[in-house]
Amino acid sequence: MSTPLEAFKKRKWKLKICGLHDTSGEPNCPIAPAGPFLVNIRQLLLECAPQGYSIRAIPVWRTTLIQESMEFEIPLYILEESVENSETPFCAHCSISGWSHNFVSKRKYHMIIPHPENVEWNNHLDEGVFDPRPNLLLRGLIHCNGFGHLLGIIGMEGGFSDAMDIWDHVCTTLGVRKITVLDTPEESQSQNQRLLENVVDGQPWFGRWGYRFVHGSFGAKQEDYEAAVESLSSIELDEIARDFSTASFYKDYKIIIDYHRDFNQTKLITLRDLLRYMRTLKSTIPQRSANVANGREYPHVADRPRLQHVADVVVDALKEKKERFNCGMTRQEAYDAATASLQIDCSTKDNWRDRVLVSKVLKEMDDVAVGGVIVRQVVNNSTRIKEYTIEPEVVPWINDVDKVFDFVCKNVLMGAQVPGRIKRVVKKVVDIKLFINEWHFKDAKDQLRFNYRFRSHGDADFSMREGEIIELPLHSTVGDLKAKVQKAIRDTYFLTENVVVTGIEGMEGVQDSSELDKCNSDLWVATGSHSEWKYEGGVDPLKLRCICGATDEDTERKVGCNGCEFWQHTVCNHIADSEEVLAFLCNDCGESCEYIGFYVVSSGGGVRFSTAREDISWRHFN
Repeated sequence: MSTPLEAFKKRKWKLKICGLHDTSGEPNCPIAPAGPFLVNIRQLLLECAPQGYSIRAIPVWRTTLIQESMEFEIPLYILEESVENSETPFCAHCSISGWSHNFVSKRKYHMIIPHPENVEWNNHLDEGVFDPRPNLLLRGLIHCNGFGHLLGIIGMEGGFSDAMDIWDHVCTTLGVRKITVLDTPEESQSQNQRLLENVVDGQPWFGRWGYRFVHGSFGAKQEDYEAAVESLSSIELDEIARDFSTASFYKDYKIIIDYHRDFNQTKLITLRDLLRYMRTLKSTIPQRSANVANGREYPHVADRPRLQHVADVVVDALKEKKERFNCGMTRQEAYDAATASLQIDCSTKDNWRDRVLVSKVLKEMDDVAVGGVIVRQVVNNSTRIKEYTIEPEVVPWINDVDKVFDFVCKNVLMGAQVPGRIKRVVKKVVDIKLFINEWHFKDAKDQLRFNYRFRSHGDADFSMREGEIIELPLHSTVGDLKAKVQKAIRDTYFLTENVVVTGIEGMEGVQDSSELDKCNSDLWVATGSHSEWKYEGGVDPLKLRCICGATDEDTERKVGCNGCEFWQHTVCNHIADSEEVLAFLCNDCGESCEYIGFYVVSSGGGVRFSTAREDISWRHFN
């Protein structure tokens, strides 16, 4: 009997969310994703039963994802966390996503699918779901305003995309707005795979579901990322061969390239050509490498340079014949070609030693590796004459696509002998870790839809950077719009519970009883007094201004300047990851005081401040 995970992997996932109904009233059908997430998630929780327990004072709900044929069900746990009572009201994921100035949502929803091999799907969840690296099939976090984050999914490491399909379906059904994912695999194998996916597809693995560039670490822009990916993808295979002609892995690299070029119907020019070809033929690459891989090196004794030279000459002749006529050579043809190339005069007896040497080499050349190929003696089916043929020499794992990919990544892209120009481009690609997907609402047939933003009278800083979606029935009035916006604002952000909508820009002087005559409009809503508010970035968000040009928060390690209090990346200031920094001055602050440049004090050292800088306190950064 198959395990739950094996059954899970075998399914074609066209899911229905139990508890949601379409307009026809048919049970177990997903709602049309026309309304905002705030409405849809409420409808879902109203129709599915609570579990009757909490985790960290967060109530747990459970619904079911039903496979279309009704043969298999998956539990989806939803934890509704009230930000007002939360231990962590601010969202670090929003900060690195560029949403630090989004208002703190009133509620956030944890979406969890346990791993079926570790947790019985009908059992209660425990606090382990909040561990930094929980063993879950899927974990997501969505704020009640529809912005959220994919925090973990087994599809990345497990090599299958079913869990990602489920997440995409849940997001689409519930009408989310934007979801980010931080693609930072810690295992080196996963990092290699991530890099190669960019080279092969021009996008990360998540790009298959619509996730695109947000912003890169160290201030990288989208054009930087795209240029770096294209630069790596377009590296020519022959250029790589020249760059690594003295590398220890050069022979294996040449074997791989020659082998796959020999079997490919189109020319393999670039690195992307090779990797795409191999991935396409992953299950159909000829399985004959095990036989030719046993070809022994020729000559058998390393101190026989004359034999090696003759063998190389024979192979050159065989290669030329195959390239021009795609056929082998008889023993006599190979003998004549070798003696001609070696300028051996066969009409006299003076060169008999050289002729014997050629004959000896030809006799031994069967199932041997010479010059990157395997030389064999086979019978021509048409002429019934034995001929010399050549086949690309291979390494034992040449048909193992994953191992070949790993070989290319470790040696050609990230090895110690990689040229500086390639290292710099690779770094640009791997520094891009954050990706975003955006869902767009479909046209509402029987609803008026508005995208509104609000700002407070007399306070330009109190304004929304991202709009909110609301829907009203046809023939609604301006007063209905004001009331709906006010209710949505109060329900979405708990620190704006007392906000009063006082007007709508562009509708000044219009009576509240007037009927709305347009929809899909962008509106600015003026609000009156409000409570104190906070942004997702926290009360005192980190201020980043690094010498690399970065001004947006990212996941890289940073250090704060004791002078200007702006933060910079440690790597940009040549501070090792292992170094514990106790005090730091940036270049600008260092130049404006008695110190020369910036200074760094490690845990094993000390610093003596002058009277001009005695007010600098010691601060510890990790």
